[in-house]
Amino acid sequence: MNENPAAKLAALATIRDRWLFVQCGVGVPESSRASVADVIDSIDRFADKVIARQTWKPGNPEHGSPYGKLLTHAEFTFGTGVFELIAKLALAWRCPFSRHSQKPEILERIIAGLRYGERYVRPDQPRDGSWHSWDIAFPGSLCSTLLLCGDQIPTDLRQLILEDLNHMPCKVFKIDRLQGIVGRPVSSSSNDQSVLACGLLRGLILNDPQWLDTIQTQVPIAMGRAAGSEGLQADWSYQFHGHGVNAGYGTNSLWVQGQWIYFTYGTPWQVPDNILKLHVGMFREFFARNMWRGRIAPYTIDRGIATPGTLYGGHNGALFGATLFGLITDLPAPDKAVFAAAAADYLSGLDPDDKPQKPPSSFLLTRIPQLIQTDLSVLEGIRYYPCSEYLLVREPNWFAAVRMSSGMTKMWNSMLGYNIHASSMAEFSIAFMTDGREFDHTTITTMNWKRLMGVTRCDAIEPPPESYGQSDFCGGLAGDEFAVLGLQYFLAPAGQDTLRANKSLFVTPDALVLLGSMIRCDSAEPVVTTLFHTPLTGEEITSQEVRAGETLCIRNVSIKVLCDTQLIVETRRGSYADLNMPQVAGNESEKPGYNTVHERRWAYLVVNHGVRPRNGRYGAIITAGKPTEFKILHEEDHHRVDAGQTGGEVRFPGDWRKIVGCSYWGAEQHQWGSISRWLPSDDPGHANLEIVSPRRFVAAEGAATEIFLPDGFEQEGVTLKTYEGKPFPANIMSTSANGKVHKLRVRKL
Repeated sequence: MNENPAAKLAALATIRDRWLFVQCGVGVPESSRASVADVIDSIDRFADKVIARQTWKPGNPEHGSPYGKLLTHAEFTFGTGVFELIAKLALAWRCPFSRHSQKPEILERIIAGLRYGERYVRPDQPRDGSWHSWDIAFPGSLCSTLLLCGDQIPTDLRQLILEDLNHMPCKVFKIDRLQGIVGRPVSSSSNDQSVLACGLLRGLILNDPQWLDTIQTQVPIAMGRAAGSEGLQADWSYQFHGHGVNAGYGTNSLWVQGQWIYFTYGTPWQVPDNILKLHVGMFREFFARNMWRGRIAPYTIDRGIATPGTLYGGHNGALFGATLFGLITDLPAPDKAVFAAAAADYLSGLDPDDKPQKPPSSFLLTRIPQLIQTDLSVLEGIRYYPCSEYLLVREPNWFAAVRMSSGMTKMWNSMLGYNIHASSMAEFSIAFMTDGREFDHTTITTMNWKRLMGVTRCDAIEPPPESYGQSDFCGGLAGDEFAVLGLQYFLAPAGQDTLRANKSLFVTPDALVLLGSMIRCDSAEPVVTTLFHTPLTGEEITSQEVRAGETLCIRNVSIKVLCDTQLIVETRRGSYADLNMPQVAGNESEKPGYNTVHERRWAYLVVNHGVRPRNGRYGAIITAGKPTEFKILHEEDHHRVDAGQTGGEVRFPGDWRKIVGCSYWGAEQHQWGSISRWLPSDDPGHANLEIVSPRRFVAAEGAATEIFLPDGFEQEGVTLKTYEGKPFPANIMSTSANGKVHKLRVRKL
């Protein structure tokens, strides 16, 4: 490590400049202002909100309170963010593009807010309330405000705050200038990294390189792999709050690491190469894959799923921010390609109104030289994470994340009053997405959390809120194209009945196959398995029975059921406030949308195994494809039409199949592929049939029929003809975005 004092002080200045750029855009050229107008607007709006509510009664005890009242000590230390709100004001004051930039009246409000809050955190005050407040939130916000305002904070107030910081963290963690984290082992954990990050800020505030010298000795542990604890696991998955997969806290870890790597790059405190490789590896092998169209796989976000915005990349857009850090840091081209693919995947997402999803605001975007466009195939494939009993599937046009639990992966499902409805979140739950709109702020708040896809449940048996996972056998295998999961599910909470089930999932490049058997329960309440659920986007659909052998086409998915099922359609209303206990509202209620009530129509495909089943079973084959209107296709309709009707034939080199096409004669429907729908036709005697079938090749009579060929087959050598032997000239119209499914339009001469 470079021991030159002058060089270290210069390096501190470099890190401080980088921090100010990331936080408030210091150093962003005026020419780039338009590209970050949204982040500037966000800073101003939040500051306006604080100003409007801040108490301004000089001489009164509540003067400066950003909550508009005098708080009790208990109110201050649990569920509120006085220092966080004041830091938002400081952000606006320091941002060169803000309406509030450098205004004396704003600085006066910042100082009043600090004086108001400082009295609650003096060393002689009780340390009640949340440990996170005392160990991470309070010191982090205070350090940020001191850095943003610099020497504009009065000397007496600055000294009081520095003395307060000498006694924080103080509950779970303690940190020392010469020893770093003391009193407990340093671990690969999001919280350890956040505490060390506060130490970095202390060094910047005091212009003291010793803080960074000390912390640098513990960074390799905090950013390394876990050794039997929370944090980065041997299989690249990330665990927290126990031993279950947790991308909520993981994205915070990724963000802190990304900041540290960017801030210290080229300085004496630059992270070692092996730690940099670990950071890139955890992003490439887990976090970038655990994202789909701008959404984190929802059942991995921990309690954050019950707060606005966390679904879209973690707290404050942490995942997208970490992605941008990877793009602006000097990394090898293959590594940058992964970060670019993750950013492009995010930007390809749609919001609930079918509009392009807006990325989280960030000044980092001004350092990206061009629009992020890249090949998403680097993220495709299947990964099974045995340490976390978790499966990820990323295909060109669909995504699935399957979360299981056993005695090995015990963890919390609800914590500190958050996420109180999520007791089924790891009980073989499947997050299945195509365009990503299956999960957004309107669906998370309205979905039936007791009917998650893949879960077998008896509503009379409730997994404990603070820990669960009793199954003895739980495992899986995965290759590049195929995977299989197996779970001998067992749930018997103390004082409740017992539920058992053998559950399995098979994955191919085209489909999910759900199978269950030996479902048994001794409760007087029914046992149900949810095979599929989705929010509806305008489909005309009603609740009804779907019989074994029938194929349900709904939204953009086809489900062939292997047992009798019930399709339940209902309109549901809800808000984020409904997902949490009232006491957590505090700072969460400040977030836009927390109390907004949404309304959505939902469809659930469930198997009712009845009361006290002894050998319940279920089965379904689920395939993603082109959007289709709702219909149920009956087994008896899957037949070859009479020779008197017209048909077609598809031939290709090395193999051939002859499948008769079909015409439309009245209301009867014929279908041989996975998904089909009738298309409009100008010919009143016929209708066009669109068939999407990765393993069958169909030519259908009509004025314009779309034929879809699978991977490995080109259009050359394909001949299409009618029964009379007249050829159908094939004319390629388009290729899908993933470049793998070829679409041809066929016109009859």
